[in-house]
Amino acid sequence: MDHLRLRKLTNAYQDVQLFDLGLNEDGRGPYLVRQVGYPPGSLEMKVDPYILQNDGVWLISYHFATLPQEEQEQRLFQSRRELIKLLETMASRDVECIDTLPEGLSNEEILRRYKEFGSRLLRHVSREKAQRIVPDH
Repeated sequence: MDHLRLRKLTNAYQDVQLFDLGLNEDGRGPYLVRQVGYPPGSLEMKVDPYILQNDGVWLISYHFATLPQEEQEQRLFQSRRELIKLLETMASRDVECIDTLPEGLSNEEILRRYKEFGSRLLRHVSREKAQRIVPDH
């Protein structure tokens, strides 16, 4: 059995992928942080991609993709420093995640928006591979 398929979400920086979208004036940031896993305590252990929001809550990426683009951007990290600081405080906390799909949208609409989100993301990170986070200390 593939161990990655049964990976539980964590707040450990070693388990996340960092994508630099390179949209800010200096060409760095905002940053999208992703992790693939299942929510702690889940009986199904269904693995999905999650996006870490700047409030420290992991949101299933299908839900994140349905948010208006402006709201998505507001939930990203504007600097690596902001991200590292949050991850340091999260290390000692239980994982908080939202793994529900948005209400009022059909599965087809959710999938359409997810594909749109993925295409938009790939346009910005096509030259960059996902990075691992290395703390300053």
